[in-house]
Order: sequence, then structure tokens, then C-alpha cells
Amino acid sequence: MKTLKKLLFPAILAALAAYLFFNAYTQRSVASFLWAFSVALMAVAALTSFLRNTVIMTISIVVTLAIAETALGYLPALIAKKPDSGINTAKDKSIFAYFDSAQTYNTPAYWHLGPFGSQPKPGVFTAKKIASNGDVLYSTPAAPPRVGSTRRPASQRWSSAAASPAPAARSAPPMG
Repeated sequence: MKTLKKLLFPAILAALAAYLFFNAYTQRSVASFLWAFSVALMAVAALTSFLRNTVIMTISIVVTLAIAETALGYLPALIAKKPDSGINTAKDKSIFAYFDSAQTYNTPAYWHLGPFGSQPKPGVFTAKKIASNGDVLYSTPAAPPRVGSTRRPASQRWSSAAASPAPAARSAPPMG
């Protein structure tokens, strides 16, 4: 009975970690992976005393990273609604700038779940900032690069036919 009590809590933690690892894999979520890794480490710490202080320190670091990664998922929605917090050098301190709610860049609509996690959607997006009096400070279109679109023009690519011959090996000066 004592062994059952000792193994029950780590078994529950291991099952939770397995679920979180599965969720991280299917959703391609770094935050879920960090939570899964921290829960797996908790199961190890509850099961054994081998390197317990090191494991607990690692758990605290991974949980901190998991909290930050989870919070970053909510950041684009908060930025889109927040007034500019930069230094206001105008004499009238009631003048401020804010991101237009109609902008499409760096908002939840900008991201999608790609094969390697959260990635920008293909297309053209607009970043727009407006002053409190309604003047447009900037409105910039942005298009994320397509995968494989960073190839150089053919004239700038290296090819073995156009390569200069390798320099001849130099011999060392005579010792003497």
C-alpha cells in the first residue's frame, strides 16, 4: 500500500505530461511542450531523489518559459488595442498615437498554424498607426516571404562551371 501511494502521484503527473506532449505535437505548440516538459520533470522529482535540487531548479526555469510562451499568444491582441506608450513630445499631452483596429499586420489574423508552428499567413498585410486627431502616421503594406523565395538570381548563383580553378598549394618556406 505504501508503494502504491508513492507511485500514484508520479503516475498521474506522467499521464498529464503524456497528454500535454500529445497536445504539443498535434497543435504544434511550444507552450504546451514546455508545460509537458515541466510536468514530466515534476513526475521525476516526485519519484526519485536523484539530483532533486537540479530537477527542481530546471522545473522553475521551464515553468517560467512556459508562462512567458503562453502569455505571448495573447500579446498581439493586446498590442492592437493599446495606445502608443512611447514618449509623447507634444506640448498637448492628450495627443497620442494608436494602432488602427483595421490593420491586419501582427494581429491574430496575421498568424496561422503552419508545419513548423505559428507562422505568418501568405498575403499582403497592412500596419497602420493613427494619431489621436485622426491623421494617419503611417500605413505600410507588408508581405511575409514565401518558403523558398530567398533564392538568388541565376547570375549570382555559384556554379562549378563558372568557378575559378583552385589555387595551387603553396609549399612551406625552407627551414634554415
